[in-house]
This record gives sequence, C-alpha cells and structure tokens, in this order.
Amino acid sequence: AQPTAADLPGGSGGIATAARPDGFRYHVVKNMWVEDLSGTYLYVKRDKASKTSKALPVPEDQALLAACIVEGRLEDLARGARVTVKFDPKGAVRPVITIVKAPQIEVIDAKVMLIGGPKLYIFMPDGSKRGFEIEGTYRDWDDVVVNGVAEDLVPGARVEVRYDESGREPLRVKLINPIDRSTGAGDAAGGDKGCGCATHGGGGRLPTGGAMVVVLLVAAVWSRRRLTN
Repeated sequence: AQPTAADLPGGSGGIATAARPDGFRYHVVKNMWVEDLSGTYLYVKRDKASKTSKALPVPEDQALLAACIVEGRLEDLARGARVTVKFDPKGAVRPVITIVKAPQIEVIDAKVMLIGGPKLYIFMPDGSKRGFEIEGTYRDWDDVVVNGVAEDLVPGARVEVRYDESGREPLRVKLINPIDRSTGAGDAAGGDKGCGCATHGGGGRLPTGGAMVVVLLVAAVWSRRRLTN
C-alpha cells in the first residue's frame, strides 16, 4: 500500500509535501495541457478541446512547488503550458514537474466574423474560425480595442489580436485600418462580412466591467468537470 502524508518524512506540511521515500513509484501523465493551478491541485487535460480535466496534487507553498519543477520555471506553470508530471495520486509525495512547453503569446492577423455582447468571433488566416469572450458586456470591448471602440469591430474589419493563453496579460485587439472619424474612412466605416454585405456591430451602452479573456469553441458550449483520483 502507498504511504499517506501522515507517515512519510516531511508529510505533515500539507498535501504533496513529503520527500520521495525509497521504493516509491510515481504515476505519470505526459505532455498534458495545463488548465488551471488552484491551491493544492494542478488541473491538466489531454488537449485544449477536452471537456474534462485531471486534478494532480501539488504543494500549495510556492517555494516548495518551484522546487518540484525540474525543467522550466514556476511562472511557466500556467494555463496553456504543456507539462509531464510524476505524481502521487494519494497526495502525500511531492510531484516532479517538467515544463515541456511554456505558455505562448499569440499575435493573430485576422478579420472580424461577428461580435455579440461579450463574444467576438474572428476568421483566422487559414480560414478557420475562433472565438474570444471578455468578462463583462459588449461595451467592455471599448477597453480591449487599443485604437478604437466596440462599434469598430464590424464584420470584415481587419484586426491584430494579441492573446496570452496563460491569462496573465489582458486580451488586446488592434484595428489594422482604423476608422478616421473626421472622414468616416476605414474598415470600421462598414466591414465586408465576406458575403458582400456590410453590417455593423451593436449593443446597448451598459456599465463597464473587467476584461479577462476566455477562448471559446465556436458553435459549442464549453463545460468542465474536474476529475480526481
């Protein structure tokens, strides 16, 4: 039987804090996406589109957690990273974490597909679709667009989207051809949706809020169940 935190050296300091004893065998998950790090659990999943995640016990103490990382840095252990983890499913022995790939900041040259409320959908350069959602309302896109306002995000408008998959940097959208409000010229004056029709974004003026971004799956409702052993 595997030991518990109570009977391992150094195991009284909390979940996953004990040193590895002789003969102990870890469970291993390889090349997993980090979804979240919260308290004493690191939540990982096989791929970004997965609706379920696996909870791995980790030390809550940040200094001890940093010492568990054998390749990479503690700041790399964030949403969007890929990791290989040796862990104790009973939560006694401290894990061994390898950062396979650190989270990336994406800069995407795209066209607006549709905006509605807090959700913005874009056409990627390869023609695929991708969505982003801010925490707030349609009006809060004013805080995201660095050289315009929400009304400028009309279908067909060219934009540069800067997205930090770790969530540490806020979402930023830059208009490639911003409207000249003195003349009305520019993409935002009337975007081409791709079907020959020009439309404009809309939404009532509502109180502003935060601007934390979450990547959406287009035409799907994303839900999550956290699984523990």
